[in-house]
Amino acid sequence: MKHLTPLKKISLKRTRYLKYGALLLVLLPMLSFGKQLDREIDKIPPKIDLRNPACNIEVVRGENLHFNAFLQDDQELDSYRLVITKGGMNSDQFADAFSSYYKKDALGNALPEIGGAKSRLLDFYIKVDENAIVGDYDLCLTLKDKAGNEQIVKRSFNVAHH
Repeated sequence: MKHLTPLKKISLKRTRYLKYGALLLVLLPMLSFGKQLDREIDKIPPKIDLRNPACNIEVVRGENLHFNAFLQDDQELDSYRLVITKGGMNSDQFADAFSSYYKKDALGNALPEIGGAKSRLLDFYIKVDENAIVGDYDLCLTLKDKAGNEQIVKRSFNVAHH
């Protein structure tokens, strides 16, 4: 470098700084993108605290079944699915005796949406049709978060004739 003129020395330094600057411009977004991916990867399934119906309760035909569940996720909830089956059979023949089959509560209102929330309390009544078949039923609540993680809780109950 002793034989270089002052102008060439300045030019050489600028070239070196431009190379370092370009390298930083390329590496910084890659490094920050990697950290962002780590934050967005959600491996923890959502949580369900199903308070009602309690296990093995009895509900009379024509009355309402109380449903109460606290749903929670570490990042963001997406959706839930409430399915009632008779004796483990996954059949619409028996499920349509409950208002939840039509995604409605006992009063005919649409079931609540949960998408985008971190936690949500679901508290409503499910109408049991007067013509519901007497016997044992299973209620299955499936909860998904935005990442696709899933949690399932099941409860058994009985529909009585009284």
